Order: sequence, then structure tokens, then C-alpha cells
Amino acid sequence: MDTSTTSPSPKGLKGFIARRGIACTIIIALFILLVAANAVYALWEASYNPSFCSLCHIIRPYVDSYRTSQYLDHIHQQANVGCKDCHVTSPIGALKEVAAYVTGNYDNPLTERKMTNDMCLKCHRSYESLAERTAHLNRNPHNSHWPNLRCTVCHKSHRPEENYCAQCHQD
Repeated sequence: MDTSTTSPSPKGLKGFIARRGIACTIIIALFILLVAANAVYALWEASYNPSFCSLCHIIRPYVDSYRTSQYLDHIHQQANVGCKDCHVTSPIGALKEVAAYVTGNYDNPLTERKMTNDMCLKCHRSYESLAERTAHLNRNPHNSHWPNLRCTVCHKSHRPEENYCAQCHQD
């Protein structure tokens, strides 16, 4: 009869490594990392689809407006401008938005995003080119005495535009 005692196998990660070897453990860890990276990438790509964004009920009215409204958002949709072309966020920012939604820690209605003129001029070239394109108007809003006026003062995406000039001018 053998009276020698064997020590019990280590548990947890140390035990797994001891039983399988470090090379196998590294391969499994790399596989898990690869699967996780692919899942994050797939979610990031899916987030370019408005249908994916509308899964959060708070976003659904904006997506519906983008698809069918008479506002600028629908005009952008018809020109194949995606939501993320204007609503730029990083993967970390997107995770924060998801966390805010899941925890219910968000404003309802959502806080209006502050778009800069630079965002608009990425596609619309320059204020000068806009002034040329609207030169036929009686009072050209893009050739005004307010040269630093933000585009979004007049142009709204998910709601009616505002005629800022009409506050002072009758025509």
C-alpha cells in the first residue's frame, strides 16, 4: 500500500495553467480576446445602421424623422449622409451612451447636440460657396452682416428650420 501523499491540484487559473500548460492557456486567452474584439467591431459597424440605433426607444423618434420627415435630417438621409457623419462619437463615447441608456441616466428629450460650422462645412464646402448657391434669394442669408453666425441657428435637423433673419427683416 502506497502511503505517500500527493498534494491537491491547484484551483482556479493556476490549476488550469498547471493542467493545460502555459502555451494552451495563451492560445485560449488569445482566442477569447479575438472573439471579444470581433464582437466589439461588429457592434461598432452595426451602430452605423439607424435601425440599430433605434433599438433604444429614446432614439427611435430621431431615426423615424431621419427616414420620413420634411426636415433636414431626411434630406441628409436621401443624400446618403448617415447619422454618424454628423453625430460623431468615439467607441468610449458610444459605450457611455449605452450605459446612460441602460441606467436611465439621460435627459428626455435628449440634449440637443452642439454642431459646429466646421461639421457642416465638411460637406457644404465653405460659407462663400453657400453664399454663391443662394445668391438668387432676395436677401441672401449666407451673405449677411452676421458672418460668424452658426449654421444651426437657422438650420435644424430633427425639427423645423428657423428664419433667424425674419426677427429683424420683413422680406
